[in-house]
Amino acid sequence: MRSTPSLQFITWFKMAALLRSAKLVRLIPAISRQIGQNTTRLSSSNALLASKYLQKAQFPRYLCTTLHRPQDVKEQPDTTSQVSSRDAVRQAAMFEQLLRELDFSVRRTGRIVKSKLERVFNAVVASGQVTSKQALMLFRSCTMLSEETRDSKLALMDQMWNKMAEMGAKYDVGHYNAQLKVYLDSEHKFSATDFLANMEAKDIQPNRVTYQHLVMAYCQQGDIEGARKVLEFMKTKDFPITEGVFNALITGHGRAGDMENAKGILDVMRNTGVEPSLDTYTALLCAFAEHGDIQAIEEFISELEKTETSLMDSDYLQLVYSLATHGHSQYIPKFLEKIRHDQGYVQDAIATTSQLIIAECDDAAFEVLLTLPPVGNAGEEGSTGDPNNGYFFIRNMVYHQRPIDTLAKFCDQLQERGIHTVPLQFALKCALEDNNAEYAYSIVKVLKEKNLPVRAHYFWPLLASCQLDSDLEGVTAILRTMQELEVSADADTYSKYLVPLISESTDLLTKFQELGLTVGPEEILALVRWEIQNNRLDVASALLKEHGGENILFEAYKMSLVEAFINKQQDPEAFAELLDIVYKSQQLGRSEENDPVGYFLYNLLEEMQGGMARRREGTFLELLASLKNKGVQIPVNIVKGMDKLIKRNNYSPDVFDAAVALADAPLRDRWQPDEGMPQPDEGGEVQLDMMEPESINQIESQLRVARTKGLTRRAIHLLRMLVKANCLQDNVERALELKREVESLGELLYAINYPSLIEALCKEGKVQEAWEANQELNRNYPSFVMDGWKYCCLVQLLAEKGRLQDALNTIDEMKSKGVQSDFRLQNNFFQVLHSLAERGDLESTRALFDKAMELGLVRPTNNLASHLVTPFLLKDDLEGAWSAIKDCEEKYRIMPRLHDLLCAYIEKGDTDSLQTAMDYISNSKGEMNMLYDLVFAFLSKGKHKEARKIIETPGMRALDSRLNWFANLCIQNNMEEALEQLVIQTKKLFSSDRDTMYTYLLQYYDQQQNGEKAAHVWTMMQEEDFLPQDTTLRYIASIIQRSGQPLPADFPDWIAVKQ
Repeated sequence: MRSTPSLQFITWFKMAALLRSAKLVRLIPAISRQIGQNTTRLSSSNALLASKYLQKAQFPRYLCTTLHRPQDVKEQPDTTSQVSSRDAVRQAAMFEQLLRELDFSVRRTGRIVKSKLERVFNAVVASGQVTSKQALMLFRSCTMLSEETRDSKLALMDQMWNKMAEMGAKYDVGHYNAQLKVYLDSEHKFSATDFLANMEAKDIQPNRVTYQHLVMAYCQQGDIEGARKVLEFMKTKDFPITEGVFNALITGHGRAGDMENAKGILDVMRNTGVEPSLDTYTALLCAFAEHGDIQAIEEFISELEKTETSLMDSDYLQLVYSLATHGHSQYIPKFLEKIRHDQGYVQDAIATTSQLIIAECDDAAFEVLLTLPPVGNAGEEGSTGDPNNGYFFIRNMVYHQRPIDTLAKFCDQLQERGIHTVPLQFALKCALEDNNAEYAYSIVKVLKEKNLPVRAHYFWPLLASCQLDSDLEGVTAILRTMQELEVSADADTYSKYLVPLISESTDLLTKFQELGLTVGPEEILALVRWEIQNNRLDVASALLKEHGGENILFEAYKMSLVEAFINKQQDPEAFAELLDIVYKSQQLGRSEENDPVGYFLYNLLEEMQGGMARRREGTFLELLASLKNKGVQIPVNIVKGMDKLIKRNNYSPDVFDAAVALADAPLRDRWQPDEGMPQPDEGGEVQLDMMEPESINQIESQLRVARTKGLTRRAIHLLRMLVKANCLQDNVERALELKREVESLGELLYAINYPSLIEALCKEGKVQEAWEANQELNRNYPSFVMDGWKYCCLVQLLAEKGRLQDALNTIDEMKSKGVQSDFRLQNNFFQVLHSLAERGDLESTRALFDKAMELGLVRPTNNLASHLVTPFLLKDDLEGAWSAIKDCEEKYRIMPRLHDLLCAYIEKGDTDSLQTAMDYISNSKGEMNMLYDLVFAFLSKGKHKEARKIIETPGMRALDSRLNWFANLCIQNNMEEALEQLVIQTKKLFSSDRDTMYTYLLQYYDQQQNGEKAAHVWTMMQEEDFLPQDTTLRYIASIIQRSGQPLPADFPDWIAVKQ
């Protein structure tokens, strides 16, 4: 068994022995390295779905739930109102769809693209009405525009703020806090006094989150005096100073040039009972980085490492950003070497790279890009958007219009390193999609200089934009530029973007020439296709004849011809004329594999199915006849293929004869279809019968009547029934008396009497009578099988009375009689073992468990096997408990009551045993599960600092099943403090479901009827910048109101709560 290094936990209350453990010192770093190694090769989809940024972006899903459904819209009696109502329904449906797209974007990539957010905003404006929640969601979404510049985010925020105010949106403190958050993310300078005055003018009271944001705003500008004034005001309001505020003060002192006070904040925090976290340490490191004090950074990191505190990858990325944006990029490689590729690193790196490009720190951004683990093959089909191949880097460079020379340099490096196979082409695609013509042309010039191909379809986004505005001049200018750049436009380009704009011209060919465009085969093809689509086959034929049909690929307009024949009333002779030109112009290259007319006819038959075949049969016959008259021939094998289609669609024999007439050789055999029909399956049904017991009084009455009438057989039957009825009522003595009366008459009880009698005797503790009743049942009715519960009652009583061997024999009997092994029997055995374990009867518990497992009557579960550990814990025999747990792990791969044992080790300060357990758990359950076991044990025993240290371990991620188990355990055992700490400490845990965690906390407060604490949960959510589901908000409101308290002043007004 390999040994897993362990952890030195700092400052454990009154546990010096544990601190002195040399073994425990090395736990976390080694484990975190292993976790990091195991997650290096992340798939891009999983990495994108699992970013920490997703924790802050759950709003679109909840916004969708508040939209009006069609059935919610009341119909008005007048027609005008009905039309308006339908419009509202359509607008709501469209808005909901846009929100779903936005939600998908956030969950997939951890960020929002500005264009998508603008679409949602425009949908709100178009609807003419906006709710407070919709406005809040849009404001909050501005913080997710990670690819936008600060000015761009602020401009969009201001635009939405002003427009929705005009539309009548009612703003509350939550909206102003969201605006502040955008200001903070953009490091926007503003007047806090004016901001508060604006709120006061609107009669909106700031809350503690508002003041916290204002402190952070002052600190961003290095204005410690301004921050101090806000803090003093918070003190008068009894607002707590949170870790986030302390972190902001570190930044503020650093930007004011006072690094001594910045470092001193750590001591201030500890003195006020707030333990510094990784965020705190990162804030201090970033302050050092802004000053370029590399020595201080290295010394501080060294100090952290001595206490086994490891920075996460996201912390190093923040450090890299601070170094790069303050002119100290030369130190970046030193810290990028420390990257371990924790869970979520890919998305964190993408965000950092985008921010560095926005800050014009392109070299630093490229260095971060190079740290990404390779996933997939660059240039592979369907890989567009894969961040690990550099797509996101190129897209950002283009989006922010970085110098062309710089872009070309990085594209060359991407290609040389094998990260991307066609980076410049992808850059051109991005520029064209952004409708940035000048930048795109610059990239094309670079491509030409490098002798790289440039395809016509690269320019389609630009052309589509002009066509949308009916801008013929713009389309023509782009086409001319393409010709100047020696990029040949193909027929698809002309057909899609130019021809529709000049279709009113009577002579399209002349119009082409007037626009200054060179006319060649591609241009002629585009015109031919257009004329065919518009039912002008004579013009198309003339173009082919004049410009040489042999130069025009028939396949390029064949399907247009097929669709024209099917969907339009055509002159078969006109079709035959065009096909004859094709036939003659391509006569030299015609073969059986490449016969344009033959395959056209075959495709035509393929498309004409069902009723269409019958409606077009006459026209098709005329076409075949015209082709025959013109001397057109097609390969005989194609005619054979046409024959299959003719038969399948029930054409008349004339069609086959006309096709055969075109064959270039005799047709010998006709195709015969296969036939066959599947056979239907059959099913059945099951009937169930049920019985209900009769009351004792009714049976007693019937018994008296039977005795009076001398009906002996009837009386005996009723006596047997009374035995069972009394057993069900726990009248054991009366049941035994009746049993003796039946036996005195020389009769036996019914078989169904015995199970009830045995159960009643067990309840009364009459072990000998119960045992004899079971023996009697086996003698009189050997094939009868009691249900599992009755057997378990007997087993339990026998074991409790010291008759263990009889109990084991009874379990053997259960197996031999075929008692069904199901969840009911599992639960019954649980009750048996629980009773024995709580009495401390280890021998009986172990023997019965082993026997049931040996016979396969029960399954090994943690609940069932927990009784093997309980007797040891009751006697405080921790060594015995650990031995029992290991035995279960080795035999059944389960570890019952492990949590209780770890708690006992912690309580006793048994360092060596704890270390041994951790090593074993790590080997058997994995490092991640071992860390969770340790976290839960620390939280249960109030060791919050130690638990937090583990949760902040690099590579830790949320395991919902484990978190849910412990949250439920806290609720069941009234462990309020542990549950609160679990919610707080998992705030930044990778992929933590915050709504679920807060709901567990609310369930506990609801159970305690504590409305004040429920109101505090709302404050916690705001400080975390997390907006829960509407159902969660209603739950908070319900708890508060049921406790007789008013809702907080800043509680969302869109939440309707039943009084």
